[in-house]
Amino acid sequence: MGVDLRRPPWREVRHHNRVVPRPRQAALHSFTSLASLEGLLQYNSQASAFSSNIRFALLNRSGTGLFVVYNNQQDTSRTTPATLLGQSFVVKMSRLFDF
Repeated sequence: MGVDLRRPPWREVRHHNRVVPRPRQAALHSFTSLASLEGLLQYNSQASAFSSNIRFALLNRSGTGLFVVYNNQQDTSRTTPATLLGQSFVVKMSRLFDF
């Protein structure tokens, strides 16, 4: 398992004419050249929200294959208990047809 060092551990975004840093951490593990597991954790200090994204990919060839994705976003503000803002589970199959 490795950490993605190509991107900085934060991303700056504009929010009401202010630049807000969003700390994030990404990890990727390749089981084989055609099977991988990716994860992204991100915290938005302006909105007090934590989000996660986990993706499992089984590739057939160049971007085609089976993808299983789980997304989760939670409110982590101190004034309210941890609240689930959104959650999704997606299964996607893509196939490239040659003519």
